Amino acid sequence: MFKDKIKEYRLKKNMTRQAVASKTNVSLITAIRWEKGKSLPNSDALDLLCNLFEVNELELLNNEELAKVYNKTSTKAKASHLLISFVLTIMILLFIAMFISTIYNR
Repeated sequence: MFKDKIKEYRLKKNMTRQAVASKTNVSLITAIRWEKGKSLPNSDALDLLCNLFEVNELELLNNEELAKVYNKTSTKAKASHLLISFVLTIMILLFIAMFISTIYNR
């Protein structure tokens, strides 16, 4: 499990939790939550952890955990894309309304 692996690799490198947090751009609380099994890193932090410990993703995470990391990331990306699409649609509708208003007010 990830919580066991991250602790094992951290101790092999003689690093503190704070050092891991700093190197992966997360808070100390987040690093502690990883070691307690309360959360998993996002894909960016996972990449940094792999580089830090010189391992690949499968050496840190099992298949189920890996799927959760990338599903969480893709869900956030989908929400972001949906928001952008919504804002662009509103802007286009406003532009069309202004254009039609200009034509009928001549």
